[in-house]
Amino acid sequence: MMNLNNICISRSGEVKNPVSLSYYDNKCIPNPNMVALSDVINKPCNIIFAIFRDNKPFEIITPEQHNFSYHLNQTIAA
Repeated sequence: MMNLNNICISRSGEVKNPVSLSYYDNKCIPNPNMVALSDVINKPCNIIFAIFRDNKPFEIITPEQHNFSYHLNQTIAA
């Protein structure tokens, strides 16, 4: 139920959680709505378990920063 509240738009037209709504909209393009909703539900769990697995503090980064660091690591590994 909490995730439905994250992806909805309030009566005033304000998006409650724009990050979750954007993620949901991107997942709805190739998948049915319920599959996209289950992805939104599992996303926080995946983040939490990645924090425990990597033993690193959580950092909020933009998708552009993520792509840059990912491609930088790929060129170093190659």
